[in-house]
Amino acid sequence: MKKIASLSLLAAAVALSACGKKPEAPAAGAAATTTPANGDLVVRIGHASPLTGPQAHLGKDNENGAKMAIEDLNAKGIKIDGKPVKFVLQLEDDGSDPKQGTAVAQKLVDAKVNGVIGHLNSGTTIPASRIYNDAGIVEISPSATNPKYTQQGYKGAFRVMANDVQQGKVLGEFAVKDMAAKKIAIIDDRTAYGQGVADEFVKAAKKAGPNVEFTKEFTNEAKGDQIICERHIWNDADGGATMVVWSRKAVKLPDGRNNTVRMSHLMRSTDEGKTWTYFSTIGPGGEPAVCRLSATEQTAVIRGDRNSRMKQMFSHDAGKTWTKPVELEVGRVLPDLVLMSNGVLACSYGRPASCLMFSLDGGQTWPVHHVISEKVGFNYTSIREISPGKLLYIHDAPKVNAMMIEVERAK
Repeated sequence: MKKIASLSLLAAAVALSACGKKPEAPAAGAAATTTPANGDLVVRIGHASPLTGPQAHLGKDNENGAKMAIEDLNAKGIKIDGKPVKFVLQLEDDGSDPKQGTAVAQKLVDAKVNGVIGHLNSGTTIPASRIYNDAGIVEISPSATNPKYTQQGYKGAFRVMANDVQQGKVLGEFAVKDMAAKKIAIIDDRTAYGQGVADEFVKAAKKAGPNVEFTKEFTNEAKGDQIICERHIWNDADGGATMVVWSRKAVKLPDGRNNTVRMSHLMRSTDEGKTWTYFSTIGPGGEPAVCRLSATEQTAVIRGDRNSRMKQMFSHDAGKTWTKPVELEVGRVLPDLVLMSNGVLACSYGRPASCLMFSLDGGQTWPVHHVISEKVGFNYTSIREISPGKLLYIHDAPKVNAMMIEVERAK
């Protein structure tokens, strides 16, 4: 798993740089290893991610990866200069908020950590990086993609994935050259990440197709409340369009803890995507996949909450109303649905692996299941029928992979 490997390399590098045979005395406020009474060297690694708020589920994933990496390191019995090393992880919540992120960065500096894994968001990583740089602390972000992060000239600032320029360029070129898009609407949330990818997408798309028309950018400025556009959008018989979205709202629990409420919806547009209006609520949960089975029949599979599996709903009136959700026996994250030309309904899903299941009765039953990859990552998946009977399957464990799967319906 790339994330764990990166964490391990950072910890080892920090330890080696901080614990040489003749280490220099650290400057005031700089990180330093400690030696307890038993003679072990202690290397303290900080980890910063959103553990509360709308992106807590992503932050928790990163935190779990860091914990696993630290456990692996300590189990190996690493020694430096003949002395056993104990790696200690200090976990902090930045709430995906830049102000809170800088406060967390200062807290980790004051704790004299030897290195930092984080932050998750570009919006928190960039302002925090200055604080780490001033303290001489190495920072590796597993997911901050805004180019500004590593363009500041800080020698200790690193990322382990492609930045917005690379991502936006590939997406923009793909939209114009492969999808032959002529009119494109840009939707982003104006965060450092969302705006960064959107800007690079527009640059690449304009270069690839000078005559492509761009409609208004749709953004969300509300604090704590967000509308997320999913992968499913289709044209309607009346000339309009329907889009699948989900919302998340930050709320306070009775015990004072922060929580996020997710709901999935359909929205409609009658003016070529310039404006959108609410159409219906599919049900509780996020990351929805919706498939039209006929003019009136639809089915949806939705990610459940942190402790539940995926849920499925049906609509018998073209999406106006939906049945009560039924929990499926498999899957936890980011399902995707495709009704293939041979009548097979395919559903990809993630966790604990990257998987694919099939239905021959419009999703009433799912008798056929396949594990596509047992490797661990976010295990997000997506599927599309590229040609009759040929399914393109994309997953991200441990990195983005794509494969063609031939699906033949038994006669």
